[in-house]
Amino acid sequence: MTIDIEWDRCDLPITESDLIVVEKFFGFSLPIDFRNALFHINGGRPFLREFDIENRSGCVFVKLISFKDNNGSRTPITVFKNIENWLPKHLKIVPFADDPFGNFLCFSYQENSCPVVFLDHETSTVTKVCNTFTEFLDCLK
Repeated sequence: MTIDIEWDRCDLPITESDLIVVEKFFGFSLPIDFRNALFHINGGRPFLREFDIENRSGCVFVKLISFKDNNGSRTPITVFKNIENWLPKHLKIVPFADDPFGNFLCFSYQENSCPVVFLDHETSTVTKVCNTFTEFLDCLK
């Protein structure tokens, strides 16, 4: 859980209105566990960074993308606008973190769930990491 993980270099604190801007753009409400954590760890870097996905071990979580738009800073909206041209059109995702190789961790909005997925920028493939943000934090090593 976020409380058990030490975070470094967190960005400016966010407000409810910062979150609403992002949610309106994507047309989805952010998962409640992520939303609640973001008020404390916006843009932060966890000390536990490695996680595994199917057919790939040792993936690295660098940092959360900042949800605070600070004069054109990199936010989930700007990241999405930069990658939307190569995304499969059926994907409904919100990028929330990145790795050192240009890949992203995203929430994938599906009918009854919102799992954390790994978006590979080279292949445009999406691989499920886990069911929730809390589960994702629990799998970091």
